[in-house]
Amino acid sequence: MMLSYRAPLTQIVILGMASLMTSGMHSAYFSLKFANGATGQSTTVISTGGSPFYWSAVIAAFLGGGLLNIIKPKHQVFVGGLSYSLYIALSAIIQQSPPPSPTATIVQPIASVLLGVGTGLLGSAQAALVMIYPTEDRKASYFATLWLLICLGPAMGDGMAFLLDSVNPKFTVTTSTSAAFAMITFFGSFWALSMCDPSTIIREDGTAVNPPEVGQISSELVQLGRLLKSPRLALLLLYLVTSNYFYYWQSTAINVHYFSLRTVHFNSVGFWLAQGVGAWLMAWILDSNRPRRTRAVIGLVVVLASCCVVWSGGLLYQFLAYNDVLPQAGADLFGLGSTPNAAAVSILYVLMGAVDAMFQAFAFWLVGALTNDYATLARFGGYLKSMQTLGVTLSWALGSAGQVRPSDQCIVIVVLICLSLVAAYVVILALQDTSKAADAALLEESK
Repeated sequence: MMLSYRAPLTQIVILGMASLMTSGMHSAYFSLKFANGATGQSTTVISTGGSPFYWSAVIAAFLGGGLLNIIKPKHQVFVGGLSYSLYIALSAIIQQSPPPSPTATIVQPIASVLLGVGTGLLGSAQAALVMIYPTEDRKASYFATLWLLICLGPAMGDGMAFLLDSVNPKFTVTTSTSAAFAMITFFGSFWALSMCDPSTIIREDGTAVNPPEVGQISSELVQLGRLLKSPRLALLLLYLVTSNYFYYWQSTAINVHYFSLRTVHFNSVGFWLAQGVGAWLMAWILDSNRPRRTRAVIGLVVVLASCCVVWSGGLLYQFLAYNDVLPQAGADLFGLGSTPNAAAVSILYVLMGAVDAMFQAFAFWLVGALTNDYATLARFGGYLKSMQTLGVTLSWALGSAGQVRPSDQCIVIVVLICLSLVAAYVVILALQDTSKAADAALLEESK
Protein backbone atom coordinates (compact mmCIF):
# COMPACT_ATOMS: atom_id res chain seq x y z
CA MET A 1 0.00 0.00 0.00
CA MET A 2 1.35 3.41 -1.00
CA LEU A 3 1.75 5.91 1.80
CA SER A 4 0.57 9.45 1.28
CA TYR A 5 2.99 12.33 1.73
CA ARG A 6 1.17 13.42 4.89
CA ALA A 7 1.11 9.93 6.39
CA PRO A 8 2.80 9.79 9.81
CA LEU A 9 5.26 7.10 8.69
CA THR A 10 6.23 9.16 5.64
CA GLN A 11 6.98 12.08 7.94
CA ILE A 12 9.16 9.88 10.14
CA VAL A 13 11.06 8.71 7.05
CA ILE A 14 11.58 12.35 5.99
CA LEU A 15 12.82 13.10 9.52
CA GLY A 16 15.08 10.05 9.34
CA MET A 17 16.53 11.16 6.00
CA ALA A 18 17.18 14.64 7.41
CA SER A 19 18.91 13.00 10.37
CA LEU A 20 20.95 10.77 8.05
CA MET A 21 22.13 13.75 6.03
CA THR A 22 22.98 15.87 9.09
CA SER A 23 24.00 13.97 12.22
CA GLY A 24 24.65 10.84 10.14
CA MET A 25 26.98 12.54 7.68
CA HIS A 26 28.66 14.34 10.58
CA SER A 27 29.50 10.92 12.03
CA ALA A 28 30.61 9.69 8.60
CA TYR A 29 32.90 12.68 8.10
CA PHE A 30 34.63 12.29 11.44
CA SER A 31 35.04 8.55 10.90
CA LEU A 32 37.18 9.54 7.94
CA LYS A 33 39.00 12.12 10.07
CA PHE A 34 39.71 9.46 12.69
CA ALA A 35 40.99 7.10 10.01
CA ASN A 36 43.15 9.97 8.75
CA GLY A 37 45.50 9.41 11.65
CA ALA A 38 43.92 11.41 14.48
CA THR A 39 44.53 8.53 16.84
CA GLY A 40 45.79 10.59 19.74
CA GLN A 41 42.20 11.34 20.75
CA SER A 42 39.01 9.34 20.77
CA THR A 43 36.52 9.83 17.94
CA THR A 44 34.24 11.48 20.49
CA VAL A 45 36.66 14.34 21.17
CA ILE A 46 37.48 14.76 17.49
CA SER A 47 33.86 14.89 16.38
CA THR A 48 32.36 17.00 19.19
CA GLY A 49 35.05 18.94 21.01
CA GLY A 50 34.27 17.22 24.31
CA SER A 51 32.85 18.85 27.43
CA PRO A 52 31.31 22.06 25.97
CA PHE A 53 29.40 19.97 23.46
CA TYR A 54 27.99 17.48 25.95
CA TRP A 55 26.73 19.87 28.60
CA SER A 56 25.18 22.24 26.05
CA ALA A 57 23.46 19.22 24.43
CA VAL A 58 22.01 18.11 27.78
CA ILE A 59 20.49 21.56 28.39
CA ALA A 60 19.34 22.12 24.80
CA ALA A 61 17.63 18.73 24.61
CA PHE A 62 15.68 19.36 27.81
CA LEU A 63 14.57 22.82 26.68
CA GLY A 64 13.96 21.53 23.16
CA GLY A 65 10.99 19.51 24.35
CA GLY A 66 9.21 22.66 25.43
CA LEU A 67 10.37 24.55 22.34
CA LEU A 68 8.60 21.98 20.18
CA ASN A 69 5.29 23.27 21.60
CA ILE A 70 6.20 26.82 20.51
CA ILE A 71 7.71 26.43 17.05
CA LYS A 72 7.04 23.96 14.23
CA PRO A 73 9.00 20.69 14.34
CA LYS A 74 10.49 21.23 10.89
CA HIS A 75 12.00 24.53 12.01
CA GLN A 76 13.54 22.93 15.08
CA VAL A 77 15.00 20.09 13.00
CA PHE A 78 16.25 22.64 10.46
CA VAL A 79 18.10 24.68 13.08
CA GLY A 80 19.51 21.54 14.70
CA GLY A 81 20.70 20.24 11.34
CA LEU A 82 22.48 23.47 10.45
CA SER A 83 24.78 23.06 13.44
CA TYR A 84 26.40 20.01 11.83
CA SER A 85 27.34 21.76 8.60
CA LEU A 86 28.61 24.73 10.62
CA TYR A 87 30.72 22.47 12.84
CA ILE A 88 32.26 20.64 9.86
CA ALA A 89 33.12 23.98 8.26
CA LEU A 90 34.67 25.32 11.46
CA SER A 91 36.59 22.07 11.93
CA ALA A 92 38.11 22.53 8.49
CA ILE A 93 39.24 26.00 9.57
CA ILE A 94 40.73 24.59 12.77
CA GLN A 95 42.52 21.95 10.70
CA GLN A 96 44.34 24.73 8.88
CA SER A 97 45.32 26.36 12.19
CA PRO A 98 45.49 23.53 14.73
CA PRO A 99 45.84 24.06 18.49
CA PRO A 100 47.41 25.87 20.23
CA SER A 101 46.87 28.55 17.60
CA PRO A 102 44.66 31.51 18.67
CA THR A 103 42.13 30.62 15.96
CA ALA A 104 41.65 27.08 17.24
CA THR A 105 41.58 28.22 20.87
CA ILE A 106 38.71 30.61 20.15
CA VAL A 107 36.78 28.71 17.49
CA GLN A 108 36.82 25.19 18.98
CA PRO A 109 34.75 25.82 22.15
CA ILE A 110 32.29 28.04 20.27
CA ALA A 111 31.83 25.39 17.59
CA SER A 112 31.37 22.70 20.25
CA VAL A 113 28.66 24.65 22.07
CA LEU A 114 26.83 25.38 18.81
CA LEU A 115 26.98 21.69 17.88
CA GLY A 116 25.73 20.72 21.32
CA VAL A 117 22.75 23.06 21.06
CA GLY A 118 21.94 21.79 17.58
CA THR A 119 22.29 18.16 18.62
CA GLY A 120 20.00 18.72 21.59
CA LEU A 121 17.33 20.43 19.49
CA LEU A 122 17.45 17.75 16.79
CA GLY A 123 17.49 14.89 19.29
CA SER A 124 14.52 16.21 21.28
CA ALA A 125 12.50 16.66 18.08
CA GLN A 126 13.36 13.12 16.96
CA ALA A 127 12.41 11.66 20.33
CA ALA A 128 9.13 13.56 20.53
CA LEU A 129 7.88 13.00 16.99
CA VAL A 130 8.65 9.30 16.98
CA MET A 131 6.36 8.97 20.01
CA ILE A 132 3.70 11.49 18.89
CA TYR A 133 2.98 10.43 15.31
CA PRO A 134 2.29 6.67 15.60
CA THR A 135 -0.77 4.98 17.04
CA GLU A 136 -0.34 3.10 20.31
CA ASP A 137 0.31 -0.19 18.51
CA ARG A 138 3.04 1.16 16.17
CA LYS A 139 5.32 3.20 18.42
CA ALA A 140 8.18 0.71 18.48
CA SER A 141 8.02 0.25 14.70
CA TYR A 142 8.25 3.99 14.12
CA PHE A 143 11.25 4.18 16.42
CA ALA A 144 12.93 1.28 14.60
CA THR A 145 12.38 3.01 11.24
CA LEU A 146 13.91 6.26 12.46
CA TRP A 147 16.74 4.53 14.31
CA LEU A 148 17.77 2.48 11.28
CA LEU A 149 18.07 5.63 9.17
CA ILE A 150 20.06 7.42 11.88
CA CYS A 151 22.47 4.48 12.22
CA LEU A 152 23.11 4.30 8.48
CA GLY A 153 25.21 7.49 8.68
CA PRO A 154 27.96 6.21 10.99
CA ALA A 155 27.80 2.79 9.29
CA MET A 156 28.47 4.42 5.90
CA GLY A 157 31.26 6.56 7.33
CA ASP A 158 33.03 3.63 8.96
CA GLY A 159 32.54 1.56 5.81
CA MET A 160 34.24 4.24 3.71
CA ALA A 161 37.01 4.61 6.29
CA PHE A 162 37.60 0.83 6.33
CA LEU A 163 37.89 0.65 2.54
CA LEU A 164 40.13 3.71 2.30
CA ASP A 165 42.35 2.55 5.14
CA SER A 166 42.67 -0.87 3.49
CA VAL A 167 43.62 0.58 0.09
CA ASN A 168 45.64 3.60 1.19
CA PRO A 169 46.35 3.96 4.94
CA LYS A 170 47.93 7.38 4.29
CA PHE A 171 44.93 8.99 2.61
CA THR A 172 44.07 12.54 3.70
CA VAL A 173 40.83 14.38 4.30
CA THR A 174 41.17 17.39 2.05
CA THR A 175 39.43 20.74 2.17
CA SER A 176 37.30 19.59 -0.76
CA THR A 177 36.14 16.56 1.23
CA SER A 178 35.21 18.81 4.16
CA ALA A 179 33.32 21.15 1.82
CA ALA A 180 31.41 18.22 0.29
CA PHE A 181 30.28 16.93 3.69
CA ALA A 182 29.38 20.45 4.82
CA MET A 183 27.18 20.83 1.73
CA ILE A 184 25.48 17.46 2.31
CA THR A 185 24.64 18.36 5.90
CA PHE A 186 23.51 21.80 4.75
CA PHE A 187 21.15 20.19 2.24
CA GLY A 188 19.93 17.78 4.92
CA SER A 189 18.91 20.62 7.19
CA PHE A 190 16.89 22.20 4.36
CA TRP A 191 15.39 18.80 3.58
CA ALA A 192 13.74 18.99 7.02
CA LEU A 193 11.67 21.95 5.81
CA SER A 194 9.76 19.52 3.58
CA MET A 195 8.12 18.03 6.67
CA CYS A 196 4.40 18.71 7.01
CA ASP A 197 2.90 20.63 9.90
CA PRO A 198 1.64 18.29 12.66
CA SER A 199 -1.85 19.80 12.39
CA THR A 200 -2.23 18.22 8.92
CA ILE A 201 -1.17 14.71 10.01
CA ILE A 202 -3.80 11.98 10.38
CA ARG A 203 -2.75 8.74 12.06
CA GLU A 204 -3.47 5.30 10.65
CA ASP A 205 -6.53 4.87 12.89
CA GLY A 206 -8.03 8.13 11.62
CA THR A 207 -7.21 10.24 14.68
CA ALA A 208 -5.63 13.66 14.25
CA VAL A 209 -2.27 14.52 15.83
CA ASN A 210 -3.77 17.72 17.30
CA PRO A 211 -0.79 19.85 18.29
CA PRO A 212 -1.51 22.44 20.99
CA GLU A 213 -1.94 26.11 20.31
CA VAL A 214 1.36 27.97 20.21
CA GLY A 215 2.63 28.00 23.78
CA GLN A 216 4.28 30.76 25.75
CA ILE A 217 7.90 30.49 26.80
CA SER A 218 7.08 31.15 30.45
CA SER A 219 4.35 28.49 30.60
CA GLU A 220 6.58 25.92 28.89
CA LEU A 221 9.36 26.57 31.37
CA VAL A 222 6.89 25.97 34.19
CA GLN A 223 5.73 22.71 32.60
CA LEU A 224 9.32 21.58 32.08
CA GLY A 225 9.99 22.24 35.75
CA ARG A 226 7.04 20.04 36.66
CA LEU A 227 8.56 17.16 34.69
CA LEU A 228 11.27 16.92 37.30
CA LYS A 229 8.57 16.17 39.90
CA SER A 230 6.91 13.38 37.89
CA PRO A 231 7.16 10.06 39.80
CA ARG A 232 7.09 7.99 36.59
CA LEU A 233 9.86 9.99 34.94
CA ALA A 234 11.85 9.92 38.18
CA LEU A 235 11.68 6.13 38.13
CA LEU A 236 12.74 6.06 34.49
CA LEU A 237 15.62 8.49 35.06
CA LEU A 238 18.13 5.75 35.80
CA TYR A 239 17.01 3.68 32.80
CA LEU A 240 17.34 6.65 30.45
CA VAL A 241 20.77 7.62 31.76
CA THR A 242 21.94 4.01 31.52
CA SER A 243 20.69 3.64 27.94
CA ASN A 244 23.55 5.84 26.70
CA TYR A 245 26.05 5.41 29.52
CA PHE A 246 27.70 2.28 28.11
CA TYR A 247 28.63 3.71 24.68
CA TYR A 248 31.89 5.31 25.82
CA TRP A 249 33.21 2.14 27.45
CA GLN A 250 32.25 0.00 24.47
CA SER A 251 33.98 2.32 22.02
CA THR A 252 37.16 3.02 23.97
CA ALA A 253 37.70 -0.08 26.14
CA ILE A 254 36.80 -2.62 23.47
CA ASN A 255 36.98 -1.31 19.93
CA VAL A 256 39.65 1.42 20.03
CA HIS A 257 41.72 -0.25 22.76
CA TYR A 258 41.79 -3.78 21.38
CA PHE A 259 41.83 -3.42 17.61
CA SER A 260 43.86 -1.83 14.84
CA LEU A 261 42.43 1.27 13.18
CA ARG A 262 41.23 -0.67 10.15
CA THR A 263 39.45 -3.25 12.30
CA VAL A 264 37.93 -0.49 14.44
CA HIS A 265 36.05 0.74 11.38
CA PHE A 266 35.09 -2.76 10.30
CA ASN A 267 33.66 -3.52 13.74
CA SER A 268 31.84 -0.19 13.82
CA VAL A 269 30.02 -1.00 10.58
CA GLY A 270 28.71 -4.19 12.16
CA PHE A 271 27.91 -2.38 15.41
CA TRP A 272 25.69 0.24 13.73
CA LEU A 273 23.95 -2.20 11.41
CA ALA A 274 23.28 -4.47 14.38
CA GLN A 275 21.60 -1.50 16.04
CA GLY A 276 19.00 -1.53 13.27
CA VAL A 277 18.43 -5.27 13.77
CA GLY A 278 18.03 -4.85 17.53
CA ALA A 279 15.54 -2.00 17.14
CA TRP A 280 13.38 -4.02 14.73
CA LEU A 281 13.48 -7.07 16.99
CA MET A 282 12.03 -4.98 19.81
CA ALA A 283 9.44 -3.53 17.40
CA TRP A 284 8.27 -7.06 16.61
CA ILE A 285 7.85 -7.76 20.33
CA LEU A 286 6.43 -4.45 21.53
CA ASP A 287 4.00 -3.86 18.64
CA SER A 288 2.38 -7.29 18.83
CA ASN A 289 -1.33 -7.86 19.49
CA ARG A 290 -0.88 -8.75 23.15
CA PRO A 291 -2.11 -6.48 25.97
CA ARG A 292 0.25 -3.56 26.56
CA ARG A 293 1.44 -4.63 30.00
CA THR A 294 2.13 -8.15 28.69
CA ARG A 295 4.17 -6.71 25.84
CA ALA A 296 6.05 -4.54 28.31
CA VAL A 297 6.92 -7.49 30.56
CA ILE A 298 8.03 -9.61 27.58
CA GLY A 299 10.10 -6.72 26.28
CA LEU A 300 11.72 -6.23 29.68
CA VAL A 301 12.53 -9.94 29.94
CA VAL A 302 14.07 -9.93 26.47
CA VAL A 303 16.18 -6.87 27.30
CA LEU A 304 17.23 -8.47 30.61
CA ALA A 305 18.19 -11.76 28.97
CA SER A 306 20.10 -10.00 26.18
CA CYS A 307 21.97 -7.82 28.66
CA CYS A 308 22.87 -10.87 30.77
CA VAL A 309 24.40 -12.58 27.73
CA VAL A 310 26.41 -9.70 26.25
CA TRP A 311 27.49 -8.10 29.51
CA SER A 312 28.63 -11.45 30.87
CA GLY A 313 30.80 -11.45 27.79
CA GLY A 314 31.78 -7.87 28.55
CA LEU A 315 32.96 -8.80 32.05
CA LEU A 316 34.88 -11.79 30.71
CA TYR A 317 36.54 -9.58 28.12
CA GLN A 318 37.44 -6.88 30.64
CA PHE A 319 39.05 -9.23 33.16
CA LEU A 320 40.46 -11.92 30.87
CA ALA A 321 41.18 -10.47 27.42
CA TYR A 322 41.57 -6.69 27.86
CA ASN A 323 45.36 -6.88 28.09
CA ASP A 324 45.83 -9.41 25.28
CA VAL A 325 47.13 -6.75 22.91
CA LEU A 326 49.21 -3.61 23.13
CA PRO A 327 47.08 -0.47 22.61
CA GLN A 328 49.74 0.93 20.26
CA ALA A 329 49.30 -1.95 17.80
CA GLY A 330 45.85 -3.47 18.19
CA ALA A 331 44.51 -6.74 16.84
CA ASP A 332 43.84 -6.77 13.11
CA LEU A 333 41.29 -9.25 11.80
CA PHE A 334 42.69 -8.90 8.28
CA GLY A 335 46.41 -9.23 8.75
CA LEU A 336 49.24 -9.54 11.24
CA GLY A 337 48.65 -8.73 14.87
CA SER A 338 45.50 -10.75 15.42
CA THR A 339 45.01 -12.64 18.69
CA PRO A 340 43.16 -15.90 19.40
CA ASN A 341 40.32 -13.88 20.95
CA ALA A 342 40.10 -11.18 18.28
CA ALA A 343 37.16 -12.67 16.38
CA ALA A 344 35.21 -13.34 19.58
CA VAL A 345 35.81 -9.79 20.85
CA SER A 346 34.72 -8.39 17.49
CA ILE A 347 31.49 -10.42 17.60
CA LEU A 348 30.90 -9.32 21.19
CA TYR A 349 31.19 -5.67 20.16
CA VAL A 350 28.72 -6.11 17.30
CA LEU A 351 26.24 -7.92 19.56
CA MET A 352 26.50 -5.07 22.04
CA GLY A 353 25.27 -2.78 19.26
CA ALA A 354 22.12 -4.87 18.85
CA VAL A 355 21.48 -4.99 22.60
CA ASP A 356 22.10 -1.26 22.97
CA ALA A 357 19.38 -0.59 20.40
CA MET A 358 17.01 -2.98 22.17
CA PHE A 359 17.65 -1.14 25.43
CA GLN A 360 16.99 2.21 23.76
CA ALA A 361 13.93 1.02 21.85
CA PHE A 362 12.37 -0.12 25.10
CA ALA A 363 13.12 3.28 26.64
CA PHE A 364 11.33 5.14 23.83
CA TRP A 365 8.40 2.72 23.85
CA LEU A 366 7.98 2.89 27.62
CA VAL A 367 8.00 6.70 27.71
CA GLY A 368 5.65 6.77 24.72
CA ALA A 369 3.27 4.42 26.56
CA LEU A 370 2.73 6.95 29.33
CA THR A 371 0.54 9.25 27.21
CA ASN A 372 -0.53 10.15 23.67
CA ASP A 373 -0.92 13.88 24.35
CA TYR A 374 1.17 15.95 21.92
CA ALA A 375 2.33 18.67 24.31
CA THR A 376 3.18 16.20 27.06
CA LEU A 377 5.07 13.86 24.75
CA ALA A 378 7.01 16.80 23.30
CA ARG A 379 8.29 17.60 26.79
CA PHE A 380 8.81 13.91 27.56
CA GLY A 381 10.88 13.63 24.37
CA GLY A 382 13.13 16.46 25.47
CA TYR A 383 13.50 14.94 28.94
CA LEU A 384 14.27 11.52 27.46
CA LYS A 385 16.96 12.83 25.13
CA SER A 386 18.44 15.08 27.79
CA MET A 387 18.81 12.23 30.28
CA GLN A 388 20.29 9.96 27.62
CA THR A 389 22.82 12.65 26.76
CA LEU A 390 23.54 13.08 30.46
CA GLY A 391 24.39 9.38 30.59
CA VAL A 392 27.01 9.53 27.85
CA THR A 393 28.29 12.84 29.27
CA LEU A 394 28.95 11.33 32.69
CA SER A 395 30.54 8.24 31.19
CA TRP A 396 32.77 10.33 28.94
CA ALA A 397 33.74 12.74 31.73
CA LEU A 398 34.71 9.96 34.13
CA GLY A 399 36.49 7.86 31.52
CA SER A 400 38.34 10.55 29.58
CA ALA A 401 39.62 12.22 32.72
CA GLY A 402 41.06 8.93 33.93
CA GLN A 403 39.02 9.11 37.13
CA VAL A 404 37.50 5.66 36.58
CA ARG A 405 39.45 2.68 35.26
CA PRO A 406 37.87 0.70 32.40
CA SER A 407 37.40 -2.30 34.71
CA ASP A 408 35.54 -0.16 37.25
CA GLN A 409 33.52 1.45 34.47
CA CYS A 410 32.44 -1.98 33.26
CA ILE A 411 31.24 -2.95 36.75
CA VAL A 412 29.39 0.35 37.10
CA ILE A 413 27.59 -0.30 33.80
CA VAL A 414 26.45 -3.77 34.90
CA VAL A 415 25.16 -2.39 38.21
CA LEU A 416 23.34 0.46 36.45
CA ILE A 417 21.68 -1.97 34.04
CA CYS A 418 20.41 -4.14 36.89
CA LEU A 419 19.05 -1.21 38.91
CA SER A 420 17.48 0.50 35.89
CA LEU A 421 15.61 -2.64 34.83
CA VAL A 422 14.12 -2.93 38.32
CA ALA A 423 12.97 0.70 38.15
CA ALA A 424 11.50 0.10 34.67
CA TYR A 425 9.51 -2.86 36.02
CA VAL A 426 7.92 -0.61 38.66
CA VAL A 427 6.76 1.74 35.88
CA ILE A 428 5.41 -1.22 33.90
CA LEU A 429 3.20 -2.27 36.83
CA ALA A 430 1.31 1.03 36.51
CA LEU A 431 0.80 0.82 32.72
CA GLN A 432 -2.75 0.75 31.39
CA ASP A 433 -3.72 -1.07 28.21
CA THR A 434 -4.38 2.29 26.60
CA SER A 435 -3.54 5.90 27.43
CA LYS A 436 -6.75 7.28 25.96
CA ALA A 437 -8.63 7.62 29.27
CA ALA A 438 -5.69 9.41 30.90
CA ASP A 439 -5.35 11.67 27.85
CA ALA A 440 -9.04 12.57 28.01
CA ALA A 441 -8.68 13.53 31.69
CA LEU A 442 -5.59 15.58 30.84
CA LEU A 443 -7.55 17.38 28.13
CA GLU A 444 -10.34 18.23 30.54
CA GLU A 445 -7.85 19.62 33.06
CA SER A 446 -6.36 21.90 30.42
CA LYS A 447 -9.70 23.46 29.49
